[in-house]
This record gives sequence, C-alpha cells and structure tokens, in this order.
Amino acid sequence: MARALRTRGVPLHLVGRDAGRLETAAAELGETGFTEGDVTDPGLCSRVAQEAGARLGGLVYAIGTIQLAPAIRMNVVAP
Repeated sequence: MARALRTRGVPLHLVGRDAGRLETAAAELGETGFTEGDVTDPGLCSRVAQEAGARLGGLVYAIGTIQLAPAIRMNVVAP
C-alpha cells in the first residue's frame, strides 16, 4: 500500500515496531519519514502526529498479514 501511495506522490510517514525495517522501507520509498512504536502504546498517536508534522494529512491503518488464495487452496483448521 505504501508503494502504491508513494508512486502517486503522496507523502508518507511509516509507523512500526522494527526501526531497521522502517528505515529500510523509508529509504526505498524516498521522502518518507518514520516513527518506531507499538500500537499498544497509548502515547504513540500523539508522538506520530508530532514527528510527522504538517506531512500528516490522513491515516492508513494496515496491521498484520492476510492469506490471499482461492478458497479451495486455503488451509482451514477446525476448532
């Protein structure tokens, strides 16, 4: 999602727990800031807003991963 937004010229500020991965992603995307933090930290949003500054015009919340495959190929575990 970040790559798609960046190719459209949208300024980005990434947030995540792994500073190394954030730094790498920001460098690859170009002109992208980042903040290291965890979504369970109650002060994270205010810190991100402060660090992103005027660049912060919206929020795309994408956390975790999903498995994309035809339903017939997905692994289903019965409870």
